[in-house]
Amino acid sequence: MRKRLTSTGVCLPYETLNLLDAWANKKGTSRSEAIRRAVEAGISLLDAGVNLNLLRLVTITEHTQLALSLMTQKAYPDLSDKLLRDALQNVKDFHSPQP
Repeated sequence: MRKRLTSTGVCLPYETLNLLDAWANKKGTSRSEAIRRAVEAGISLLDAGVNLNLLRLVTITEHTQLALSLMTQKAYPDLSDKLLRDALQNVKDFHSPQP
């Protein structure tokens, strides 16, 4: 069943609109859908009171991943490739865009 949508006007900086258009083109979707997806993603963070610092988040994530990979390769060298394959499958299963 299709969601009922209501039209509303919003003023955005050109840079933001260009980013939304680029994302929409990359995903093969409309500008409206790109805006809806961005708002839906952001509203959850706002509602939770989260002030997200993406650089810090990515740095922590990468550091943690590198440390965990190193420990896994040393402790379980025969399982490290399987763990990576399973992690990539989990990304597809749990973090892919919803239809």
